Amino acid sequence: MYICDCCSRVFEEPRRAEERHNENYSEPLALCPYCDWGTPVKAERCRQCGEWFAEDDINNGFCEDCLTESLTLDSFLSYATSDDDDNILEEFMFQWIYGYEWSDVPDTHKLLREALIRDYEYWRKKDAEFLIENVRRYMKDYMYEYAEFMKEAI
Repeated sequence: MYICDCCSRVFEEPRRAEERHNENYSEPLALCPYCDWGTPVKAERCRQCGEWFAEDDINNGFCEDCLTESLTLDSFLSYATSDDDDNILEEFMFQWIYGYEWSDVPDTHKLLREALIRDYEYWRKKDAEFLIENVRRYMKDYMYEYAEFMKEAI
């Protein structure tokens, strides 16, 4: 499938044409069959909402809006604690909640992670809006990895 970068309509095949530069030279063109102007780009359907998007606007099968919408306090905690080798929860809590530089944080271990989960739950009860706002700002750099996690979770 293709989507037009101009009119955003979805179609199976672009219209083929030729752009003539002179009598000896012409270039093949692919055009939108609806507006006859836009450039067709490969399209992919979002796994969540089912809408079509340009492949560059899809992240592991999810559009940006669906990924952002799926990023709840529960899904973030599941993602952040899904791999014991990753320090996503620790990095988030120390940088975005406590205000420390990640390089200043000592190596973590299981007891620290358990304490951070309790602290995360405390913040969820105290000010969920503050927490989700910070989660979404923090996760902007991790959306590709989060999309991979969501692909497996669904």
